[in-house]
Amino acid sequence: MRWHRVIRELTPPLFVKCVHRLRSHWESRPDWEYIPEGWAYAHAHPEVKGWDTPAIVDVYRSKWPRFVKLVQGTGPLGVNHQSPLATNTNIHSHNLNMSFAYVLGLAAHRKARIRMLDWGGGIGHYYLLARSLMPEIAIDYWCRDLPRLCSYGAELFPDQHFFTDDRWRTERYDLVMSSSSLQYTEDWQAQLQDLCAVTTDLLFITDLPIVRKTPSFVFYSGPRNLDTENG
Repeated sequence: MRWHRVIRELTPPLFVKCVHRLRSHWESRPDWEYIPEGWAYAHAHPEVKGWDTPAIVDVYRSKWPRFVKLVQGTGPLGVNHQSPLATNTNIHSHNLNMSFAYVLGLAAHRKARIRMLDWGGGIGHYYLLARSLMPEIAIDYWCRDLPRLCSYGAELFPDQHFFTDDRWRTERYDLVMSSSSLQYTEDWQAQLQDLCAVTTDLLFITDLPIVRKTPSFVFYSGPRNLDTENG
């Protein structure tokens, strides 16, 4: 019998399992990674392509039917489109969606129609959520994002507005929101001021990573639950 077999048979299974988990953790890139070079890192590393990649759209496309099913009806809305969509009772996703529902309700109070800007809204996940939450309210939905995401979003909702330029700056909106997107802008302070300028009622910034005891810094956003690389 070879020595490695003897060692393997004498090693407790729990220890082997822990070693495998640690090895997998070491070999994989973390979800969040500090970039000391700052924003210049993206210019020097062409492999950082952001979210405007075919892989991201392919993942969204494959998940879309499941997402639609989970947000329809009267079931819980503890679901996030960036998750594996295995459940609709995730408490973190529930809190995010109920916060959005509260803001949407305030914006739609005593109105039959509202205009909504979703800055960085991807393919329109929040538009579908808004329709599920308040089907009696007409929503004029405007989504500003990257070309591939907007192209697919326009396929899903051809009667809504998906665009990649800054035409949103000339309009005004009852509700302006930015979910998990403001951090991808280098001059986020100026971007926030621009969003405030087009808001006639409510501005909703959500799902935003923040630091409290240190100045802002640049980080790499890894694959998370999308099962693909992005930056």
